[in-house]
Amino acid sequence: MTITTLSAPSFADFQMGAGRPSRARILSQAEHLDNETSLVETLRFYTNGLARHCQNDTPSEYAAFVNDLIEVDPDDAPSAATARLVSLLHIYADYMPSVECDYIDYSPWQYHGWQSPAGFVVVDVVTTLTMSELNPGGDLHRVESDALAATSFWGDRFAGVRYIVLDAPYESTWYPSSGLPMPLQFADINPRLENAHLDGGDVR
Repeated sequence: MTITTLSAPSFADFQMGAGRPSRARILSQAEHLDNETSLVETLRFYTNGLARHCQNDTPSEYAAFVNDLIEVDPDDAPSAATARLVSLLHIYADYMPSVECDYIDYSPWQYHGWQSPAGFVVVDVVTTLTMSELNPGGDLHRVESDALAATSFWGDRFAGVRYIVLDAPYESTWYPSSGLPMPLQFADINPRLENAHLDGGDVR
């Protein structure tokens, strides 16, 4: 009879960078947060620009504008950060509203929104899943402060905040001006098409 003795569990073989060198492995949580904060601030600046310039663009025009924004200098190698940034910016295209909506720039409050032909206003706050995990509550404070500012400015015409987690759509949330928050994917402003046909046929 053979008896196998297991040593105390060690997961060092599975840590980040165990197989290949990884800078992420040596960063502290504070350093990760600093890096993600920088990315999210850049992301918000660019999505504001995309919203201002590209609402009526064709997909190819939108893509060209994004690519111009993050064009890598010939002397520099593309980095994971620039690749991630352009991917997230392209994802924002899915959240562009109807071309009948007007872009609204809230420069004093550093966010942007949209006004529908009926006069209702929606504010966008974009973020990443990493940011929401590293800084719990930080983005929600931003949502609350932006909602208060928009309410004081637009009154009853303010409909709510779209909290958009670009790399995790099911974490995105709709914060209506009145009522409880709900997943953005299934909110009343983005109803789920239960019986949508994959071939693009009519929804019945």
